[in-house]
Amino acid sequence: MKNKDKKIIAIGVVTILCIAVIVVMAVSKSGSNSENQNNDNNQQVNTNITHNTENNEEEQTIFEIPGTKKLGDVEITNIKIEKLDSRKCELTADIRNTSDNYIESQSVRVKTLNDAGEVTETFGGLMTMLAPKEPNTFVTRVLVDITDASDVEFEVIEN
Repeated sequence: MKNKDKKIIAIGVVTILCIAVIVVMAVSKSGSNSENQNNDNNQQVNTNITHNTENNEEEQTIFEIPGTKKLGDVEITNIKIEKLDSRKCELTADIRNTSDNYIESQSVRVKTLNDAGEVTETFGGLMTMLAPKEPNTFVTRVLVDITDASDVEFEVIEN
């Protein structure tokens, strides 16, 4: 495969990820009923939240991953995994640029880890551009139940 072909594929993947993140952010802003919770201990917290709708009751479960992660100059906190249904989960986290420089949008690989530290799932997401010291939210969805994760790792996908 030539370098030109690799660049075209990389641009296509980044474009698809950008569109997916925009759609996810639009959907999560319009239908989000999640609650912010803090956890100071080093154990996963299982919180059941029941949302009442007009015709039925819908139960969603949120799992918090404690601690602060670093990805270069980006600080990642308040990491939550929300089970949306039996086959879909959403990972959200507060992100903050800790540097005095702009950070461009970047594709990120997310790995979920079990209690033994073994990788159980790997998926991607798009971290938006951040101004110096700017906070934002990272959101990505996955079509697998990742609520058994006890930790997560983030790494930048190099083009």
